[in-house]
Amino acid sequence: MQRYDKYPPINSFADAEKRYNEIKVLRSKHHSLEDDVRPIGPRTRKYERIKKLSDDCYIMLDGCHNTDDIWNHYRRKEDQKVKVDPRYAPIMWMRGDESDVPLTESIRIRNGIGHGMHNSRYTFLENWLPMGLDFYVDSGKHYIVANRNHSGTSTGYYLPKTRPDMGYTYGRDMTDELRVDDGHYLTFTRPQGKYTWQPQGDTFEYVYPKNIVDKKRKKELKPYIDSMWEYITTMYNVLDIKRALAIGGYDWQASRERREHNSDYYARVKSDDKDDKLAFAVNFLTEERCTDFTVTTEEDRKRLRSIYNRWINKELDLTTKSPYQIVRRKGEYKCG
Repeated sequence: MQRYDKYPPINSFADAEKRYNEIKVLRSKHHSLEDDVRPIGPRTRKYERIKKLSDDCYIMLDGCHNTDDIWNHYRRKEDQKVKVDPRYAPIMWMRGDESDVPLTESIRIRNGIGHGMHNSRYTFLENWLPMGLDFYVDSGKHYIVANRNHSGTSTGYYLPKTRPDMGYTYGRDMTDELRVDDGHYLTFTRPQGKYTWQPQGDTFEYVYPKNIVDKKRKKELKPYIDSMWEYITTMYNVLDIKRALAIGGYDWQASRERREHNSDYYARVKSDDKDDKLAFAVNFLTEERCTDFTVTTEEDRKRLRSIYNRWINKELDLTTKSPYQIVRRKGEYKCG
């Protein structure tokens, strides 16, 4: 990862304002003074720059080709100008109104746009977020960790990807009316001169996909499922499954073939045939690796029942997986 340790950090709105004023505008055959290209780090990475929108707002850009007025994917000619859309900047520094007491400053943080990996954006956030805010990745999910201290206490806020309305005409940029911002960003606010950040506005939560059981269909099969369960628990301590498999007391391969050829799981669970019941029990116990403990206590029964419920839901095709969700939590914070 690219690190810019030798460059002064930007930890406040005042730092952003100072950095903008100190940087010499980059000028070349590709960039005029009017382009106002001011790299915040190495001048060889000129697309990572700071831009002034007003006396109270600065944005920090990482060269995302859909949202940058200089490095824009749809800028086909040198004379084709597009406007930067500040909504999609990875970092936006804002100063509160002078009437606010105490005077506040805010930072708005945006993840990458669209599906896929955005490694340049992740690196940019790791380098340029201020003290008190850290970019953190956990199992592929991205978070902003606020107010980490020496005791390890901190709060993580999920930072979702931006997925604007993707209906567009080729050759038109992100500033077009067709693009609708989904508002997937985080804003943190604090009084100027203070360290601790507080979330302002909406926050988000990632809800993992869930297996949803069809309760109506399962209710119809419940008598048969329970009957099979009673058979399994009754025979469990009688049948030494692990030993039987080791000495060939049960033909596991034959049971597998019987199961694979018989795809009518509803008929199998309803069957009163002794061989069907035995094969059903052996398949369950071996597939779920329930051959190493005995069902002698109520705790054992509960543990085995939980495993059985999960397995029977899968085998009888009683579950569907819901898609993941990004839940928006409404909220507002005001300093003071």
